[in-house]
Amino acid sequence: MTTSTESLAALEKPLPPLAARHELTVTELLAQAEKIKQAMTRAMEEGVHFGTIPGTPKPTLLKAGAEKLCLLFRMDPQYESHETIDGEHLTVKSKCILWHVPTGQRLGSGEGLATTREKKHAYRKGQEGARRPNPDLYDVWNTVLKMSNKRALVAAVLNVTAASDVMTQDLEDEEPPKPPTPPGPKARHTETDPESGREELPPPLPQHVTAAFDEWIEAFTKPTTGKGLEALWRGVTQPDLWETWSSAQQVQLTAAKNAAKKRLGLA
Repeated sequence: MTTSTESLAALEKPLPPLAARHELTVTELLAQAEKIKQAMTRAMEEGVHFGTIPGTPKPTLLKAGAEKLCLLFRMDPQYESHETIDGEHLTVKSKCILWHVPTGQRLGSGEGLATTREKKHAYRKGQEGARRPNPDLYDVWNTVLKMSNKRALVAAVLNVTAASDVMTQDLEDEEPPKPPTPPGPKARHTETDPESGREELPPPLPQHVTAAFDEWIEAFTKPTTGKGLEALWRGVTQPDLWETWSSAQQVQLTAAKNAAKKRLGLA
């Protein structure tokens, strides 16, 4: 016959690890969501572990953030990659499986794909900004493999931790945000055609690389935080854009960044 003390002891017996149980309690589900939010505010840094892309309602989980959540929930990512080669083009589809380190149980998976046919790999800017095929596709094969694995990792972590209500994977590996375009020159006065009385609009101003360069220089005078400065620097140094600047312009941009760091007390 079971005594009341034994019954109480059975009720108070610790539950098995989450990964070894068939389901979570509602309290545990809420606790997991709160743990992810606490990790974001206390252990993650914007611009490093997650970022904000204009037009998206939620922060975007980055590779470093996915690795942080793997450490938090004791998950071991394992990858399966399949490659397809078409001439010089490489396409890689990866599957990331997350295993629970303490129990060895499979928790879930996610998939990602990357290819040299993506425009940032397939093309380079030539003279006058014209797009031309990338003559060195083989140089980005390893990048494509890593990108495929990264996309699969982020997808798997979001799937397993149910963090999609807090963060998203919305094209987190696209080009860094560009600085806002400053206001253009004031409209010039029009001249009236004495014969018709109509106002003749002046011809549109041409767009030059110099104008774009001036916009970036001006943007470096405006960041108010170190993270904002980092985002600007990632934007201006993306390969396709950095190659358009002359050596003198690259030196000026670097000097503008260093001046901004000094203003922010980061130098």
